[in-house]
Amino acid sequence: MENFNFRRATDEEMSRIIKMQSDIFSGEQGIPTDDIDTFMLKSPICWCAEKDGKIYAAVAAWKENAEVHWGRFVTFPAVRGQLRTSAAN
Repeated sequence: MENFNFRRATDEEMSRIIKMQSDIFSGEQGIPTDDIDTFMLKSPICWCAEKDGKIYAAVAAWKENAEVHWGRFVTFPAVRGQLRTSAAN
């Protein structure tokens, strides 16, 4: 099991995260791409798991109708089941 850094994603990383979400949600789960585009209108805040500058997983939270929502944690297939924080050692 490898160690990954879990942190808030930067604005510059959002395009990579959206691409990962689109690939996983649309490609694996059949969720329409339009749903992901609509999601971006909610101004989500994303967190990611990265190692050596590469993002392997991400999750988003957003506020809607005065409630905070937490999205699905998307993970590249190659690292599923392998994520843990350095602090967990």
